[in-house]
Amino acid sequence: MGRFFLDLGTHYLNFNHPGNTGMAPSGLESFISSGILADQDWEVLTIEASPRIFEANLSSLGSFSERFRTFEARNQAVTGADGMVEFLDLHSNPAGSNAVGHRFRSTHSASPELKNLDRAVTVESIAFSTLVREIVNEDPERTIHIKMDIEGSEFLAIKDMLAHPDCMSNIKEFWIEWHLRFFKHRPLHFVKNLILKLRFQRQCSKMRIAVMSHW
Repeated sequence: MGRFFLDLGTHYLNFNHPGNTGMAPSGLESFISSGILADQDWEVLTIEASPRIFEANLSSLGSFSERFRTFEARNQAVTGADGMVEFLDLHSNPAGSNAVGHRFRSTHSASPELKNLDRAVTVESIAFSTLVREIVNEDPERTIHIKMDIEGSEFLAIKDMLAHPDCMSNIKEFWIEWHLRFFKHRPLHFVKNLILKLRFQRQCSKMRIAVMSHW
């Protein structure tokens, strides 16, 4: 039985990269330093939606691949459907975040020069259920452990997951950063997403899947 770590929303692998203006820690690095990914028996797949950040990570892939049994990095957006998706690549957000699945624009204080770099980009999208089935089809005995920090797209992903509960059977743990705050000025979306979050938590509890907050 293999252990598979799915890092959704990788951000910068190199904490000291000059693009990491908010000095946000690498989620993967934090899981290594905390001991969760301390041994080399893990299989790891990292997924980052931003082409800009993904390209910046290429030089760091070698040092991470040596730490695990298998290691793969992809430039994709995890949402609720397969295809292509457009989102805002936000240089003006000091965390370097990407707002996939909605037209959220950063309200963070930032220089006009950075805000002028904010732009729409189009990337390949993969449905959460498609991704999990791909992992399970390769090895039906795998246990899947998921970090999800995908800047509002978690609601698209969990809606897809709830519509396909069979894809949850191999999942053991979630670490999620919730971005309900992105929708505070859109009351209907806020309420719908809050209901999705509660449904997700109830389903995970029913299936004995641990859910923890990330950050």
